[in-house]
Amino acid sequence: MIPPSAFCSIATKSVCHELFALLLSLSVHHRGSDVYIRSDTFTQKYILRSTPELPLKIHWKLCLDEYTDKNRADMEGDEFMEFLKHKIYVMKDALEEKDDVLFLDADIILLAPQNHDYLVVSQ
Repeated sequence: MIPPSAFCSIATKSVCHELFALLLSLSVHHRGSDVYIRSDTFTQKYILRSTPELPLKIHWKLCLDEYTDKNRADMEGDEFMEFLKHKIYVMKDALEEKDDVLFLDADIILLAPQNHDYLVVSQ
């Protein structure tokens, strides 16, 4: 079984607790993995203050502060589409340093290790 070289996600304040659950599940099944995250400042602080400390190599890009107090219902049309583009951008962030990456939405919890039998984006 060959796991992805990296994982990535995006999150803001409204889903910071979900992101922590994702990261916790990654730390169980992929201890020490590289994880690329685009988030707002609130979310990064929330994760860094949470326990247990996660045995992951998290690469933060804080670029979503304009969305901190918004959820999907608050964003209309073009604004929501611009937000969604960060899913692509975070994959590009990871692919600048890694050979492949698996994007996971913040509301995902892994129940088993992931491997290349699953869809993995490569350069």
